[in-house]
Amino acid sequence: MRFPVAPLGQGHRTHMSLPAVHAAQDIAAGAFCHEGESVRPVRIQPERQNGVGFHGPKCSMVNGSPRDGGLAVRVGVDYAGGTPRASPSAGNNPLEEALRIRTEALRRIRCAAVLSAAAVVFTASAGAAQEDLKIYISADMEGVVGTVTGEQLGPSGFEYERARQWMTEEVNAAIRGARAAGATEILVSDSHGNGQNLLLDELPQDVTVIRSWPRPLSMMAGIDDTFDGAIFIGYHTGTDNRAGVRAHTMSSARLTSVKLNGVPVPETGLNAAIAGYFGVPVIMLSGDDAIADEARELLGDLETAVVKKAYGFHSAETLMPKAAYRLIEETAARAVARIADFEPWDLGEPVELEVSFKNYRPVEALGYLEIVERIDSHTIRYTGPDMIAVGDFLTFLLNYDSNAAP
Repeated sequence: MRFPVAPLGQGHRTHMSLPAVHAAQDIAAGAFCHEGESVRPVRIQPERQNGVGFHGPKCSMVNGSPRDGGLAVRVGVDYAGGTPRASPSAGNNPLEEALRIRTEALRRIRCAAVLSAAAVVFTASAGAAQEDLKIYISADMEGVVGTVTGEQLGPSGFEYERARQWMTEEVNAAIRGARAAGATEILVSDSHGNGQNLLLDELPQDVTVIRSWPRPLSMMAGIDDTFDGAIFIGYHTGTDNRAGVRAHTMSSARLTSVKLNGVPVPETGLNAAIAGYFGVPVIMLSGDDAIADEARELLGDLETAVVKKAYGFHSAETLMPKAAYRLIEETAARAVARIADFEPWDLGEPVELEVSFKNYRPVEALGYLEIVERIDSHTIRYTGPDMIAVGDFLTFLLNYDSNAAP
């Protein structure tokens, strides 16, 4: 877990690892507390909202009266101490009492100096911790600006090469926006069609890309609990939705419905549930107006970039590409900036999957598996121990071919 640190006098927020906090406290404990003093434990707020500050160690008397005030650190030293208080008793020598007060004051000065050194540890660690702000981008194509039919969506279409450019630039826009808001590590999943759509030479050369099929967790391959948020680019509505350009879930040719725990879900829902298993929230989505509405209804107040208005399955009113890129960049920056506001969509355990097929025979064959229940002529049910098992089952369902070679 990482803890937010708000530098004094600055409006931005960074994160610091717990080991760094402990290291700084060790410095303080070993250096500024003399005999009769100790480092008093302080409360660390494991929250990521509103720039909660970290208050550092304080000196306190163990066998005597507590000192007035104290010392506090917020990536810098805020000396909040008051005048050392004398506790004279009857018959004390005034000279000895003055020396005692002077000694105590010197200890306070030493305390402040060492806390300044500890603040250096805080600052350096906070800078390093920023490198751990990881964003996962899953990119589809049906929701990309300008795409409306198969002419843009596959290698045989006359506009496919142009649509690949649009898709690549939308991903680039999301990367720029995320980085502007503090993201420093990004993984991109090419999640449409053959999984080989993005133009690698035109992406930033310090990102990594997952391509082609089959692969574990399908459109979310590579995600784990080290990511801070997920962004979905070029997404579309599900097969249960009557609205949306190219509405389908996983396979427009084979499936008519997909449900998780009895709730119809688009690919947005399936992939959000996989991310949610790892504690990763979906923070932003781009696509047409229908998927923006469907995603908000399912996942809550995520950021959305609407790049076209769906008129029908194969028609839309679309922005121009450069306008779409600008909108996506701004939306991604806004999403990452408020990343602490989002919650993972975690379905818990176990997870029930229902899949309905257009054709009869796949359901008949799947019914021979003991782990599969055939609930009607076109629908099967599988209950997995968790969302990862369900994701793997779907990968098998959509990729198994006994004639596959090599």
